[in-house]
Amino acid sequence: MIYIIFIHQVKPEDLKYYFLSSDIAIWADLFTISTIEASACGIPVIVPDYPGYHHRIKNENGFAIKPGDVDDIKDKITHHP
Repeated sequence: MIYIIFIHQVKPEDLKYYFLSSDIAIWADLFTISTIEASACGIPVIVPDYPGYHHRIKNENGFAIKPGDVDDIKDKITHHP
């Protein structure tokens, strides 16, 4: 079973606690430095397939999705460990 919790905004000093308690972090259509922070905490990231994001998943620490594509997100979550 998959449980999803949407977190809209937290204090910067609390971000690490959210990342460390997560199995994966998803940014469906946002360009943010938080993807680097999540990776630094050791969790895989799912990011939009924007040119500036490719380097953030080049070490096989996540996946790129079509921006805002719910079906693509679902595929990445359910078919990739």
